[in-house]
Amino acid sequence: MCSFAQRPLSLKELIRQLSVPPAERHIFRRLIKQMSISGEIVKIKGHKYGLPTQMSLIVGRLQVHRDGFGFLIPEEKGKPEIYVNSRHLKQALDGDKVVVRMESSHRGEKTSGRVIRVLERAHQQIVGRYERGYRFDYVIPWHPNLTQDIFIPPQSHNAKPGQLVVAEITQYPTINRNPEGKIIEVLGSPDDIGIDEKIIIRHYNLCEEFPEQVLNESKQISEDISDTEINQRTDLRGLRLFTIDGKTARDFDDAVSIEKLAGNKLKLGVHIADVSHYVKEGSALDKEALQRGNSVYFPDRAIPMLPHSLSCGICSLNPHVDRLAVSLFIEFDEAGNLLNYKLTNSVIRSSYRFTYDLVKRILQDECSQDELPAAELIQDLKVMHNLADQLKKKRIKRGSMDFDLPEPEVIMDIDGVTQGIIKRERNQAHELIEEFMLMANEVAAGYLTKAKIPMLYRIHEEPDEVKLREFLEYLTYLGYKIKPKTNINQHELQEILNKVKDNPLKQLIALVMLRALKLAKYSVLNIGHFALAAPCYTHFTSPIRRYPDLVIHRLLKQVKSKTTPSYNEAEILLEKLSETARHCSLTERVAENAERDIMKIKRVKFMHAKVGEEFEGIISRVTSFGLFVELTDFYLEGLIHVSSMTDDYYQYNDKEQSLIGKRTKRKFCLGERLKVRVDNVNIERRLIDFALLGKAT
Repeated sequence: MCSFAQRPLSLKELIRQLSVPPAERHIFRRLIKQMSISGEIVKIKGHKYGLPTQMSLIVGRLQVHRDGFGFLIPEEKGKPEIYVNSRHLKQALDGDKVVVRMESSHRGEKTSGRVIRVLERAHQQIVGRYERGYRFDYVIPWHPNLTQDIFIPPQSHNAKPGQLVVAEITQYPTINRNPEGKIIEVLGSPDDIGIDEKIIIRHYNLCEEFPEQVLNESKQISEDISDTEINQRTDLRGLRLFTIDGKTARDFDDAVSIEKLAGNKLKLGVHIADVSHYVKEGSALDKEALQRGNSVYFPDRAIPMLPHSLSCGICSLNPHVDRLAVSLFIEFDEAGNLLNYKLTNSVIRSSYRFTYDLVKRILQDECSQDELPAAELIQDLKVMHNLADQLKKKRIKRGSMDFDLPEPEVIMDIDGVTQGIIKRERNQAHELIEEFMLMANEVAAGYLTKAKIPMLYRIHEEPDEVKLREFLEYLTYLGYKIKPKTNINQHELQEILNKVKDNPLKQLIALVMLRALKLAKYSVLNIGHFALAAPCYTHFTSPIRRYPDLVIHRLLKQVKSKTTPSYNEAEILLEKLSETARHCSLTERVAENAERDIMKIKRVKFMHAKVGEEFEGIISRVTSFGLFVELTDFYLEGLIHVSSMTDDYYQYNDKEQSLIGKRTKRKFCLGERLKVRVDNVNIERRLIDFALLGKAT
C-alpha cells in the first residue's frame, strides 16, 4: 500500500491491485480486518482503507486528564504527544487505543487533534461509587481520569447509595450519551477495612486468586529434593552463604557468598532460586505466571506471581534448608575488576537470614553482642561491603546514574489503618545487594549475548531531546545556568545531580529528571541501558517475582546444555520472546501504577485526620492556579489555590516559575519553605488543599 496506493482503496480494489488469488481472498479479508483493528490501516467512509500517515492520522493510547481534556501518546516512535480538547474526545475513554486526526500544529502551539475512531477499549469494567438519582441511578468512576458517570438502568442488585461497586459497561459513550452499565459486584463502603486494596485490584484487573488447576499443579511439587537431582548439580551446601532482605520479606530470590582467593582476588557468589526447575514451560503454572508477569506489592500484602507454596516455600532460599539454585561465581582482582565467571546449577543451604537493618548496624559497629552472628559471617559482610563500594565507584565512573530517590513507607496498624508515613531507609546493606545484583544481571546478559541466541534484554532508550530541554529550562527557573545542548549523556546528567545535592529541592529535581527519561522495558533488541550506562543488560536475579527472569534462567540452561536452536527454532523463539517482552513491559507498568495508587490513597486518608493541623513544606511546583507544596514530614503534596491567597491578586510569571502579588510584589518561587495548614482533604479525588500561613523561618 505504501508503494502503490495513491488514495484510499476498497477491498475489491486492494484485491485487484495485489493480485490476490481467489483461493486466498478469505484469508486476505481477515488480514485486512485485523490490520484495521490494530490501527495499521484505517477504514474510512465508503468502506475504503487507507494508510494513517497519508491521512494525517495518528494511532495511539489516550490519556485523559481529570479536567476533561486528553493527550494521545502515539505508538510510532519519535512522534510528539497530541493534545485533544474535551469536545473532540468523541466516545473515547482514558486508556483507549484510538485514531486521532491532526488538526493544527502552528508554531508556538500544541499539536492538537480530534478522535475519529476507537480501535480498542481499555475498560470493560469500572470501579466507582454507586448513587441514586431522581430519574436514573449512576456510578461515579473511582479513577479521576474516567470523567464520565456511568448510567445504571433499573436492575436487581444489592448496592446501597455511597457504596463502592464494580460496573460492567454495556454501552460505551457516544457524542451525546454517557456510558451505560450494570453492577456486577459490591465491594463495600469507603470506610471498610481492606477496601483500598479491593479498589486497586478490581481497577487494574489484577489476578488475586490462583485458578484451581494452578493450585493443584503446585501441590504436586514435592518439598523434598531427590538424591538423583543433587548428584546432577554442584553441591554447595558446605559453602557459607546467606540472604539479605527486608524485615517483612517472605520470598527470598537470592543469596550471596564471598571467598578470598590467592593474589588478593575475590570470588563473589550470587545464588538465585532455580524456579525454572519447578515451573516448566507450557505448564498451568507457567501460563499463569506469564499472564501475571510479576508480583504486585501493597503496604500490607502482596499479589504474588507464583502460588505461596512455591514463592514462600520450595523456591524461596529460606535458611537452614536445602534449595535448588542457579549459582553465578564472579572473580575480581583487588581493584574490583572482573576477571572471569562461571555459571552452574547447584544445591545450596543458606546459613543465615540477614535483614538490611542488621547488616547496616553490623557495618557501623552498632550491634550489641547478643545480636551478632558468627564472626566469619561478620567478616564476609565487611569484605562484601568493600567490594560493593568498588563496583559502585566503577559503575558511576562509566556514566551510570544514581538518583537516590527516597521512597515513602506506610506504617499501618493490624486493622490496616495508616499510622504514619516515613522515609524508607536505603543504607549500605541495600547498596551492597543492589551492586551484586546489577553485576550478576550484566554478566548473565553478556553470557547469553555471546551465545548468539534470541533473548530478553532489559533496555533503556536514550532520552527524548525535547523533554531534556524542558528539564534544563526547569533548572534555569531554580537559578542553575546550564547551557542547552543536544546529545546530553549520562555523565552530564549525573553532574547535574551532583550540582543540586545541597538544594532543598534535590529530590524533586531528581524526580523531574527521571520523568524526562524514557521508561525501561524488555526487548529482544539490544540497544543498551542508558541510565545504567550498560551496553548489555537483562533481569536474572528475581525469578520468583518477575517472569522475564524465569525466561532468562531457561535460556541459560539451554546454552549451558549446548542445545543451540536451529534457524527455524530461533525464529519461533524470537517471535515468542518478542511477545513476552511486550506483555511483561505492560504488566510491569500496571504493577507500578497499582502500587503508586495504593500509596496515594493511604497518604490522602492519613492526611484526612490531619485537617486543621499545621506543617512546614517546600514549594515543589508553581502554576497559574496556585502553589503545590510538598510536606517534608510525610512525602506528599498539596495545593495552595490562588483563590485562597486573599491578601493580593497574584499573577503567574512563567519565566521565573513564580507567583507575584500585583500590589505587594510578594513573590513565591520554587524551593521556598512555607508554613501551611491542612484545609481540606478530598479522599475520592485524592486531593489535599492547604491554607498559606506564611514563609517558614
